[in-house]
Amino acid sequence: MKKFLSFLIIILLFTCAKKEVPSSEVILARVGDKTISKQEFMARAEFTIRPNPFKDKYITLNNLITEKILALEAVNNSELEQNPYFQAQMDGIKEQAMREQLYYEEAFNKVQLDTNELKTEYTFSRREYELDFFSIHKDEIGQAVLAKIQSAPDSAQEIFNSLAQAGQMGHQIVKWKDPDFDQIHDALYSGPLKTDSIIGPLQLEEDNCIIMRVKDWKDYPLISGEDQQMRWNEVKEKVYRKKANKRWYAYIRGVMQGKQLEFNKETFDKLADLIREKTFNQNSRQADIEKGPNDQQSPELQLSQLEEIETMLALPLFTIDNQPWTVGDFKSLLMSHPLVYRTTDIHRRNFKKQFQYAIADLIRDHYLNQEAYAQKLDQHHTVKRTLSMWKDSYLSLHQRDKILRNALVTGNTDLERQTARRNYWDTYIDSLQNLYRKQIYINEEELAQIQLTSVDMYVTKPGVPHPVAVPAFPQITTSKNLDYAQKMK
Repeated sequence: MKKFLSFLIIILLFTCAKKEVPSSEVILARVGDKTISKQEFMARAEFTIRPNPFKDKYITLNNLITEKILALEAVNNSELEQNPYFQAQMDGIKEQAMREQLYYEEAFNKVQLDTNELKTEYTFSRREYELDFFSIHKDEIGQAVLAKIQSAPDSAQEIFNSLAQAGQMGHQIVKWKDPDFDQIHDALYSGPLKTDSIIGPLQLEEDNCIIMRVKDWKDYPLISGEDQQMRWNEVKEKVYRKKANKRWYAYIRGVMQGKQLEFNKETFDKLADLIREKTFNQNSRQADIEKGPNDQQSPELQLSQLEEIETMLALPLFTIDNQPWTVGDFKSLLMSHPLVYRTTDIHRRNFKKQFQYAIADLIRDHYLNQEAYAQKLDQHHTVKRTLSMWKDSYLSLHQRDKILRNALVTGNTDLERQTARRNYWDTYIDSLQNLYRKQIYINEEELAQIQLTSVDMYVTKPGVPHPVAVPAFPQITTSKNLDYAQKMK
């Protein structure tokens, strides 16, 4: 069974969030032609680590405003913007936001809920199941078992017992609230199940099926009206998400219909062997077993560091939709879209297969990008704000380093001491804020209503090439003074 554990890192799936209402966007601050929305302010404050000196909401806003000022200072005067790797990364962040918006346009916003379906799931959401199960990792075996059960339904129990004798059986307690594959959730909570019922085989992933037996189940009634209402809302949210995901997968199938991905075996094997040797520690068998590419340096960086790759750039790697792609084409695409592996359970024996899956997912996203551009989603306000947030963050950091570097070049040896550098920096920031004061406006009424938590979180989005939700918090100033700003009308 697939379980998700949360420790220091809090995982957030934006694609499971509530519907967006663009017209409701509240602008909290304006800096020249740049703005900070209330939603962006909350995300920058809550979804990344803010050290203790920056916990105050006025200090938080002061830093975000100053970040925008530094970004304005860097505009048209930054070698960073001319850097092809930076441009590729910004393109990747923009296109990821476009795909997320495409999900809303084509799936999430089109869902319609059925009251009877909600009532059914609500009724069975009180159940807790005790299950026996087998994971079947060979697709052909799972299909053979499924075909046998379909042809002789009465033999399901016998087939399960034979599997129990042939392999190790797992046991699991499953509650409605547990995060799990939609296929498992639908099988357990869409209708009544009796003890000893056989479920599956269910296809969970490309090479992973599961067959389950209901060993026992218990019903836990919801007593209070508050608990009942909360569960009803949770059922609506979960059913909505599942329906949206089904629509999304159907949309992707439509986009990719008729597109056949064919690898050039010789080139693929050579490239995969090179990256595999770079990825895994040859001197540590334990590391070979326990660590995969997601724990190591990313493959797109490995490609750029392999001298052998330069002799392979013109070689054909694969063909998709009758269009040949070379190793060079693949390498270029990786600059904006790092590979995302479907699992962290990767070792030498299955690396080529997982590498192949990751390339297939990369190509899928390439075609989804084309669909998003066709719908002009690169101009969507949410996409533009996401891109602006990340770009301004990088530009401000680059500008900060440039200012301090230039100050040191002048021969001011005092700046080599931390205290002197801090004083110089504070004075410089004060002068910048004063310079831009006529272009800075704050929505004081909205700011007064905001309450921030003091709990540190680091939010990521799993399964995407750019998983960090927001840029690192800009630790520019510990001052809460906003007197340089004007009141927004």
